[in-house]
Amino acid sequence: MRDTPPPPEDMLTILRGLHDAYCARTGYDLRLNMARELSWQRWLAFSGYSWRVPDLARVIGYLRSEIKKGTRNAGALKFSNLIEQPDRFEEDHALATAVAKEWRGEKRTATTTTPAPQPEATEQATGSAYFLNQLKQEFTP
Repeated sequence: MRDTPPPPEDMLTILRGLHDAYCARTGYDLRLNMARELSWQRWLAFSGYSWRVPDLARVIGYLRSEIKKGTRNAGALKFSNLIEQPDRFEEDHALATAVAKEWRGEKRTATTTTPAPQPEATEQATGSAYFLNQLKQEFTP
């Protein structure tokens, strides 16, 4: 079992920053009341006081992209789901981190000199998928 460090001295400042970042990124206008302060404190304690705004931003961005794809529902961004259940946040954080690493890996391989795979005939028939692949190849640094 790992030792959890003590809470930071400026806890209220950190909580306000996290809550403001959550509201800004989700678009929800939620008051920071005592119940939510306690939820944020538990969320931080769960991580050993290591999660901060960049972690929150990564997970919210990941969830937003999954919601847009239709693989997650909008309820995943609710305060009660994302913050009040830190074990679920931890799982989503791991997924978001893995996806980010995978994406960075794909981006690096896209700049190599190997030819890109040709789209399938069904993609060519629709045109849009083929066109999107062409744009990605042209504008990938």
